[in-house]
Amino acid sequence: MAFLRIMDFSPFGVLVLASTLAAHIAGSRAAAAVNVVRNKNGVRLTQDSGPRGRLEISTTDPMFSGSNSGSKTVWLPVCSEGFTDAKAEVMCQLLGYKSGRTYYTDSVANSPIPSNGFAARFINCKNSTYPNRRLYGIGSADDTADVRTGNRIHARSLSYRQYAVAIPRRASITCGFFIGLCAPQGPFAGIQCSDNPLLPAAPTSLPPPSRPPYEDYIRLVGGQFPWDSRRVESNLCPTSNQELCEDFGRLELRVPALNGDTSGDVWAPLCAVESDNENAESAAALRATIATVACQQVYGWPKLRPMPTLIVSGSLPTEEPLVFQVPQGPVDPSTAPARGSTFDPRAVSAWVTITNHPGNTPSMLQDGSLTVSTTPCKRLFALRCIPLDARRHQ
Repeated sequence: MAFLRIMDFSPFGVLVLASTLAAHIAGSRAAAAVNVVRNKNGVRLTQDSGPRGRLEISTTDPMFSGSNSGSKTVWLPVCSEGFTDAKAEVMCQLLGYKSGRTYYTDSVANSPIPSNGFAARFINCKNSTYPNRRLYGIGSADDTADVRTGNRIHARSLSYRQYAVAIPRRASITCGFFIGLCAPQGPFAGIQCSDNPLLPAAPTSLPPPSRPPYEDYIRLVGGQFPWDSRRVESNLCPTSNQELCEDFGRLELRVPALNGDTSGDVWAPLCAVESDNENAESAAALRATIATVACQQVYGWPKLRPMPTLIVSGSLPTEEPLVFQVPQGPVDPSTAPARGSTFDPRAVSAWVTITNHPGNTPSMLQDGSLTVSTTPCKRLFALRCIPLDARRHQ
C-alpha cells in the first residue's frame, strides 16, 4: 500500500519504485547466473553458454589417463549417435537440474577435438542404491529397441570393454560407456538443462554429418575371409612359401596425392615395418598394432556392415618370409598365371610407411604417423584378417 500511495501522489516515489524494481530484476538475473551449473558429478558442459552446450563426461580409467593411481581425470565428449532426450535428462540431473533434452548447434556437434582424443558412446546408468534398477531410457528400452531394428548395439558392445564415468558416490548414480567412433570430428552430443519441464528438442534443419567411412580409406588385397576371394598378385608370391599368398594379403591406404597433384587422393601400398636389433621389440609391437587396426578398419568394426560377426582379428605371418618382396625391374603382365595378376611398381604413384600409431580403438591407420613417398619400398606389409565367426569354423 505504501508503494501505491507513493506512486499515486509523489513523482519521486515513482522513481523509487522503478529503482527498486530494477534492482530486484538485476538481483534475480545475477542469482540465476550464479545458479547456472556447468560442471558437477563427473559431467560438464563445454562451448555455448548457460545450461546448454556440448556434453562431456569424466573418467579416471588408466586407459585414458595413463595413470594407475586413478587420480588423473580425463574428459571425453559423447557421440551423438544413439544419444536420446532420456539420456540427456539423466546427464542434466547429474548437473543438478530437474529436466533436460538433446541440444544441437553446428559448433557443439561438429567442432573437432584433438586427433589423438577419445569419445564416448552408449552411456548406460543405474541407481547405485538399487543396483539392478536401470534408469529409464538409459541402457534399457531405447537400446533394446535398437537391437530389434538390427543395429545390434548390445552385441557390438560386448566386443570391447566398458569404462566407468567418474561420478562421486553421493550422486547415487553410476554410469558406464564404451569408446565411440566419432572422434575426432564428431558429431558430438549436446544437452540443454532446466529446472522447468522441457519439450522434446525439435529436429535440426540440417542433420549432423555422419562420420567418414573409415573402411573407404583402406583396401586389403588378399588375406581376407573367404580365402577363395581375390589374392595378392602372383609375382609377389615367394616360391619358398606359397602359403604366404594363399592366406595373407597386402594393404593399400588412401592418401593425398603428391607433387602438387590436385586430382585428389591416391591408393598407396603399405610398406613393411623394417627393424634391426636395436628396435626389434618396438617394431614387433607396431606390426601388431597395424594388423589389429587395419583389419578393424577394413571391416568397419565395431560398426560392422550387416554381418553377424562381433570381432575382427588381425594376424601376421609366423614363417619366413614375413613380407612381400616388391619386384625389381620391368614387369611383364603376360607372365601372370590364368588365375592372378602382376604387381607393377611403375604403376604406383605413392608409397606409405607407418612409423608410429597410438593404437586407439576404434581407429584408422591414417591416425598414425605416416610417411608418403614416391620412392618405392622394397617390401610390403603382410597380414590376414579373420572375422570371429569365421575363425570359430576353422
